[in-house]
Amino acid sequence: MNENLDEATGRLTDEPLTGRAGLEHDAGYVPMPAEAEAPEELTANEAAEEKDDHRGTSEANIVTHIAGVDMPKNMTMTLEQGVKALSELRADFQHLRRWRKSVEQAQSYTFKAVITVLVTGFVGAVWLGIKVMLGK
Repeated sequence: MNENLDEATGRLTDEPLTGRAGLEHDAGYVPMPAEAEAPEELTANEAAEEKDDHRGTSEANIVTHIAGVDMPKNMTMTLEQGVKALSELRADFQHLRRWRKSVEQAQSYTFKAVITVLVTGFVGAVWLGIKVMLGK
């Protein structure tokens, strides 16, 4: 292999950058790395084994990543990467909206059920009282 070949980009390291890539490089910006390919889907047994491996993991070992927060300030992204990030964000917000509406609907049904039970109990008590009064 050529010792001047950059494995990540496939470009020669002494080859000058041109166009937008050259301007961004001269300004100190670096391109956002392309996403790694999605891992293969796990079988049910493999997923169960992986879950068992993580079962004893404490919350201190959990690492969360927030898109854009971990990125250096001088990182650029392509239009395709931006579109993908925005579409994923939109899908996340749509999921949250559906979840919030379903929770609100469940709360509404619960409130109606509680009111129905209370009214039914009160009407039953009144009916029983009238029945006892008329029965004497």
